[in-house]
Amino acid sequence: MVEILKAAYEAKHMRRGRKAKLCIEDMLLATLEYFHESRTFAEIAASYGIHESNAHRTIRWVEDILIEDGTCALPKRREASKGSTMHILVLADERE
Repeated sequence: MVEILKAAYEAKHMRRGRKAKLCIEDMLLATLEYFHESRTFAEIAASYGIHESNAHRTIRWVEDILIEDGTCALPKRREASKGSTMHILVLADERE
């Protein structure tokens, strides 16, 4: 996964552009933490010393690159949201 992200990052910043504060490995680790531990963007941003919007942008970029490459088994966002519908039924009884 790191090689895929490095190639995409180099293609993105071929001529110019601001370098990212996080290295590729940290970007991937933050993304995996987001998916596996269900951490919020604010928690991830605080642990890596970046702003919350940068954490969001980085995680979405990594996700998009891995989905486009096709070697990883990540579903597209729309496909993942279709199958994840959960219904919860709550019954309340006020007997004494």
